[in-house]
Amino acid sequence: MKFIRKVSALVPAVLLIAGLTGCGGGADAGAVATTAGCTPAHPGVQTINPGVLDVSVYVSPPYSTQSGNDFGGIDGAIIKKLAEMECLTIKEQAVAGAGLIAGIQAKRADLAIGGVKYTAQRAETLALSSAMYQDGVAFIAKNAVDGSLAALTGKSVGVLQGYFFVGDLTKALGADHVKIYQDVDSMLADIRNGRLDVGTLDNATATYFAKANPGLTSTPVQSTPALPASEQKNTVVLAINKDLTSLNEALSADIATLIKDGYISGVLKDNGMDPALAGGTNH
Repeated sequence: MKFIRKVSALVPAVLLIAGLTGCGGGADAGAVATTAGCTPAHPGVQTINPGVLDVSVYVSPPYSTQSGNDFGGIDGAIIKKLAEMECLTIKEQAVAGAGLIAGIQAKRADLAIGGVKYTAQRAETLALSSAMYQDGVAFIAKNAVDGSLAALTGKSVGVLQGYFFVGDLTKALGADHVKIYQDVDSMLADIRNGRLDVGTLDNATATYFAKANPGLTSTPVQSTPALPASEQKNTVVLAINKDLTSLNEALSADIATLIKDGYISGVLKDNGMDPALAGGTNH
């Protein structure tokens, strides 16, 4: 049985540019000019390169996907719509998960997408947009589990490096029972081959890979104080360079519009998620 692959977080970043000019029309890769006659929803928005929205993408289905030089998925569809609303030419670059946030801080891109969750710690160093939609935490396993941490006592449990709940999970289950992975491929291979009992992922990611790989089951984690991430719906946001205040304000306002008119609900439905998860409140 073959697994649907996810780009490894260890793969070197490769410049992959998809030219998309706001308000319709195409553009050569690297083009700066916007389509004539396009009126931005918020005139005067500042970006690192005027007229261009430089986006770092962590390829992480279903949040973000890649086919050739084109990027899609939930976040991919939303960011293209946002660029269109602001008449910006979008340039997208695939980056390793470990360098996603650092690249924004270093101004190598205006913002980052790929299932980025709001956390108070991230909000200290980045401008985080308003919530696009909500997500949770889930287990993925070959043999169904009941979703409780108690049921995992003594079992081997995997989690991806960089997830904000890695520390809580390790504390709850013990370091000897938690294995940290750099990419989903490796985790799923170990589950399939019996080297790992259970994997821990975002709910959307777990659901996506369980559907793509018959024989695996996704189960939402039961709410428990031992894993605070399980007690609330974690919101997915855009991670924006902190100096780009006008960009954050504009895109947050545009996100509110896309929630109100049902666009984000439609994108979630198209990607197998509950449309009712559109929006949410950052904590």
